[in-house]
Amino acid sequence: GTDGPVPDRRLSIKTTYVFETGQIRRTDVLTPSEPMDIQDLRLSFAGFSGDPVTNGAATRFQSGDAKTFTVEGIGKCTSRKLDNEEDYRSPAGPMTSLVDCASVAMRLQAPLTITWTLIYG
Repeated sequence: GTDGPVPDRRLSIKTTYVFETGQIRRTDVLTPSEPMDIQDLRLSFAGFSGDPVTNGAATRFQSGDAKTFTVEGIGKCTSRKLDNEEDYRSPAGPMTSLVDCASVAMRLQAPLTITWTLIYG
């Protein structure tokens, strides 16, 4: 009912990036203002490297510049090839792989840290 966005103070996030040669690491710390029920959290990574193989929280790519994508703090990850799917097209062309990570339902009562690391080169 307003002309602009309204802050949602139920959850805050602090995001940091670390850039190193051949590696990017992102850390998100989610802090609830009061305990809250979360149905699920999802983190997806789509890219141009091919033939993803996921083992636990680590995905290795058999071809392309991305070598591994690892996630901590969110739960189970799966990966699959993409075949020119509309949601994963870009100006540079269609993305070829997807890593999808999801949590289970939880009660968030304290800060939750989620980290992903991309190794490339």
